[in-house]
Amino acid sequence: FFEMATSMKNVLLSLLITSSACLADKEIIRGVNLGGWLVMEPWITPNLFLTANEGVPTNDDGTLQIVDEYTWRSSPSGDNDRSALVQDHWENWVTLDHLTDLKTAGITHLRIPVGYWYWNVTDGEPFEIDTDIY
Repeated sequence: FFEMATSMKNVLLSLLITSSACLADKEIIRGVNLGGWLVMEPWITPNLFLTANEGVPTNDDGTLQIVDEYTWRSSPSGDNDRSALVQDHWENWVTLDHLTDLKTAGITHLRIPVGYWYWNVTDGEPFEIDTDIY
């Protein structure tokens, strides 16, 4: 994520400048949430979690083991490389085209949820597994 393409960074910067201008001019603020991109949640990206659970034993009550980013990393291996799945998701869930379309549509503000584990991994947390991709 932090090594995203310069063009994508430029669009994000352009949106930031636009949002600052809106606040200064008291124009209408139009915003959207980019949930499910950098903090994955099964209710937003159910197919991603179903894929991640393939080959992973279910819990004793029959529920899926992988239900959030903590269990994404702490659950036993399954049929798919979950590090590769998350990297592919980051690259494709929100693209430069999406950001350009939002700007063209008049969106001035983006809410981009980011997990604390991108910066602060506590010893013993399963997020240590993927620190090389953050």
